[in-house]
Amino acid sequence: MINSLLVLLGVVIFSAIIGVITYFIIEALHPKKKISGGCNVTRWGCCLDGITPKLDSIGTNCVLGS
Repeated sequence: MINSLLVLLGVVIFSAIIGVITYFIIEALHPKKKISGGCNVTRWGCCLDGITPKLDSIGTNCVLGS
């Protein structure tokens, strides 16, 4: 029983670490482009990062949401 829980805990921690590493690799490969004129000149404004323009009204392209 204890061994099963330790294995499960190890898998969860390993998965979280791989997820974080993957996120930062993807972010490094896709640098953000700064908008000339700021978020006020985009149709739907910017994502929460203040840099990435929303591609639609709800910001489905935003990593952190709208």
